[in-house]
Amino acid sequence: MSQAFHQPPSLIYEVKGAAGLFFDKGIFHFGRYVEGVVESAGQDALSPAFARSAQARAFAKAMGDDMSTSTAGFADPFSSAETDVIRVDENGDEILESGY
Repeated sequence: MSQAFHQPPSLIYEVKGAAGLFFDKGIFHFGRYVEGVVESAGQDALSPAFARSAQARAFAKAMGDDMSTSTAGFADPFSSAETDVIRVDENGDEILESGY
């Protein structure tokens, strides 16, 4: 949003004074952290599809998504029927849990 309006986040959210400065710095550092995590997540992938999947999961994790229930990325390619457990959550959805 800040880039769209060409304004620092503190002006958009009306955070004033020293708090605004530290708000802007915090947003900047968090953004750099997320970029780094997402970029490094796909580096060792075997294919571009696996890289995108790893990057999607890394982004979701950085944003606070619960990785045990996340649907970010693709299904676990290393999952096997012998070690997997299917559980039913409170909504009645089946969730495949890998033994990995």
